Amino acid sequence: PDAAYAMLLTTVTTAAAFFATTICPINALYCFAAFCGLLIVFDYIMNIFIVFPALCLYDKWLLEGRRNCCITFRKKYITREDESGDLEINSEDADESEEKKSLIHRILGGFYYYLHKFRWFSMATIIAVFVVCSIVTSQFGLPDTSDVALVPDDQHFKQNERWVNNLLSSSLQARAGSEAFILWGITPADTGNWKDPCESKKIVSFVSF
Repeated sequence: PDAAYAMLLTTVTTAAAFFATTICPINALYCFAAFCGLLIVFDYIMNIFIVFPALCLYDKWLLEGRRNCCITFRKKYITREDESGDLEINSEDADESEEKKSLIHRILGGFYYYLHKFRWFSMATIIAVFVVCSIVTSQFGLPDTSDVALVPDDQHFKQNERWVNNLLSSSLQARAGSEAFILWGITPADTGNWKDPCESKKIVSFVSF
């Protein structure tokens, strides 16, 4: 409950930022912004109405010593109140629970143990890798062209592309610049719904032409 208010503030600000992006006339960005905004809002609603009650039920079942598939398949230790109102723990069940740790607890515990044991070696390795990567990347040259090369030079598709680029027709086409089309008697206008890409547009004629 204490975190619900802080989560509400972050949810409102983040969702508002995405919803404000829906004024963009580009349909792809409009759909992405609306989707992310709704996703954040419904994520907060699910946290309030599902996660928080589930955590309350989880703690209640643990305190009552219940055993079901929602929490664990083994017996948990039971806490009970003494005459003074303080909680006391059954020592036998507590010792048993310490011995029988869950699988995720053993995995995370082992990971932390080895990470802490080799922390200095890990830090030295990371620094060495960072230095080597910095030296290697500093020796990279600038690309000769703006073409994206996804395959190596000895690949047959790359060789065919190089052969086509060496043709006289390709050189003349590259030096000619980009193509432009001129249409007379019409005026530029966006007559369709930009939120619906399936809707066809209508050509607006230039009457005084």
